[in-house]
Amino acid sequence: MRLRLIDTEVEALLREVTVLRGLAGVLAGHEPRRARILAGLEAALYTVDPDAPCAGARDARAILAPLLASPAVPSAHRIVATGHAHIDSAWLWPSRETVRKVTRTYANVIDLMDRDPRPCSSARPPSTSPG
Repeated sequence: MRLRLIDTEVEALLREVTVLRGLAGVLAGHEPRRARILAGLEAALYTVDPDAPCAGARDARAILAPLLASPAVPSAHRIVATGHAHIDSAWLWPSRETVRKVTRTYANVIDLMDRDPRPCSSARPPSTSPG
């Protein structure tokens, strides 16, 4: 058994570099987006000291953030998911069952809100300019 301390910032940087390198690999060589990604990866990785990666990981991720936030094309769709609960009060069941269902539905919603206490506006990804 091995016990390891994982630096979440370095781990996130590794995932982001992997995603961007994969994207650059499937883009055509003449595409400007590919050139921007490769230049960004180079700049980001130069900020990281291989002997002390924790020190530069946050700065490297800041360099990569605009590349990751950029949509594939300016006309790319933005998908937003939202949830709701529809309650048919006393539809084909007794009123006491409606009370039970309403109570359970609201309890579930409150539990979900407690798990992710961010206000709805901060849960949305920031809008980005095309590029």
